[in-house]
Amino acid sequence: MMRNFCIGIVNFASEIGNRDGNISKMERFIWDAAAAGVKLIVFPELSVSGSRPEDIPCVSEVESIGGKTSTHFSALAERLGIWIIYGDTEIDDNKLYDSAYICAPSGDISTIRRVQTEKLPWAEAGNCIGLIDTPWGKIGVGVGEDILEYPETERIMIGYGTNIVISVSATARNVSNNSKSWYWYIKNRIDSISARDAVRVVFANRCDDGFPGGSCAAEPQNWNVETKYLIGDITSTDERLYYGEISNESIPEGAIALENNFVPRLFADFYKRIAEDQLNGIKYEAKRSADGPVVGLVKTTAKWGDVQANLAMMTGYIEEAAKKNVDILMFPETILQGYKHIDPAPGEPSMHERLAETVPGPSSDCIAEYAKKYSMYICFGLAERSGEYIYNSMAVICPDGRQYTYRKISPHGEENYWCEPGTEPLIIDTPWGKAGVIVCMDGHSEPEIARYYAAKGCSFILHDACTSGNRWYRTCRLLPYVDRDGMGLITATTTGTDGPQKRLFATVSYAADPLPCGCFDPETGAPVNLHGLAANEKDDQGLSVVKLDLGNVGTSQTLNARLYAKEYAALADKLDTEQTYLYDLWNSHDLDKIRFAVKSGLIKPGKQHRFMGGLPITKEELATVLWKIENKKEI
Repeated sequence: MMRNFCIGIVNFASEIGNRDGNISKMERFIWDAAAAGVKLIVFPELSVSGSRPEDIPCVSEVESIGGKTSTHFSALAERLGIWIIYGDTEIDDNKLYDSAYICAPSGDISTIRRVQTEKLPWAEAGNCIGLIDTPWGKIGVGVGEDILEYPETERIMIGYGTNIVISVSATARNVSNNSKSWYWYIKNRIDSISARDAVRVVFANRCDDGFPGGSCAAEPQNWNVETKYLIGDITSTDERLYYGEISNESIPEGAIALENNFVPRLFADFYKRIAEDQLNGIKYEAKRSADGPVVGLVKTTAKWGDVQANLAMMTGYIEEAAKKNVDILMFPETILQGYKHIDPAPGEPSMHERLAETVPGPSSDCIAEYAKKYSMYICFGLAERSGEYIYNSMAVICPDGRQYTYRKISPHGEENYWCEPGTEPLIIDTPWGKAGVIVCMDGHSEPEIARYYAAKGCSFILHDACTSGNRWYRTCRLLPYVDRDGMGLITATTTGTDGPQKRLFATVSYAADPLPCGCFDPETGAPVNLHGLAANEKDDQGLSVVKLDLGNVGTSQTLNARLYAKEYAALADKLDTEQTYLYDLWNSHDLDKIRFAVKSGLIKPGKQHRFMGGLPITKEELATVLWKIENKKEI
């Protein structure tokens, strides 16, 4: 299958109510694109009608599939051998939709309907996630804000195997008159999606009537390297065609792929709970508090394998924080024992297995005394033992001595050698509103968990981490929870060396809160306040004390939770079937079939395959296994 092709993206200026004029102008762009070798061209949302998404369309002008407009573009697609994707209204069974029309060179016409329509009083919500089959493989298509503002949409698309998602948009995001704010917004969203989920993002936007354009295509480089913009210009407001080559190949090894930590069965349950609330008329409102908590961020590292030394270090920071009137003190991930996994001697437990503690337990009880003494919330990471299982957890100790733990849902890399995945979110009531708790990758790579917290009315997030991700990584992954989801953020990560091998973690800890709607930082254009963010990762050490303003929290979104619950469940069924097949294949020792699975990417070095217990397989290990199978050696 061919994977590379030339794509065209149009920064398009529509004229309201002038369908014929808009169609004529679109046709000229299509001819120009075909002459340049473009095989698929994308126009923005409602590019034919020219209306704004929130405006009620003139029903007499709305067409269905096979109407005058789609028939015209279908004939042109067939004549020029080009795929045409454009936005327009659609009527079906007396219901109106905000749709992307797909005209294939074969003459086939289909539509993908916007699924998040709470801002569109006239539009019905689509009932499925949009995927199209092309000569280059599956491609995801979303309409309006379905991709940029609703990560559920593109993550489900990627779960079905696409490496390209297309956003057919007409958005200004309240920033059309502020170029810095638009740049921050669109770059933050595209960077976050592309790098987090190892996917190429194509964005087609209007450049008329207050819409700032910015059409582009972007490709991730690596989990810790800024996204590369291949085509277009996110600052351009000019009407024009951009085109260039794009690939639907899977992203090169080194980028974080979705399947590494993806648990759609669990996410289906989360969205089912939200859907049940919606069905029962329950809507949670985040508590607002301009006089927010004083937050202490501890930027340090553990003494690996020495609980008593780490406990002494932690109590020292608690004493220091108390002198500065800290309300919430956040330590990094696994600060109690250290992070690095070292393979133990045969038959011996690993460090985490040996030192894991219960909660309540000796260390958490000690911390609880300090929490009561200083009326402080204290959060710290540890290897937690519960029965026969060990978890990578965050303990949250309340001022009255109550003790809670959140167990990391998506263990990453070497953590899979010693911990089990958690299965439940954790929400804590505080004087400043509800706090949702997340550990490291659950925040950096699994947006569904924070989205659940926003839907449940959380005012802020407590997040600990142990990551070597740089400043860009730490902000582009987490700030959408502040900007998009309307929650404050408190995040502390290990800073320094960890383990006998002295692995270096040089990154940043910080807190953030949302600005009022329509307000932006004059220097950066960010719609958030950032607190405690060091200018240099290497300088980010010790205790940083900041104060949050939670006076502007609260999500404006109403999730199409019933649809997401259905789609995640269906995707889980598909992936479970694939993993069962791979497990059986791996254990069959059928050399030809395994080689084919490797060639087709079903088995791939660097992936954390569920059939291998969530652990990645290296190129060397894969080569060894194939050699042993070929030579009939015992594995």
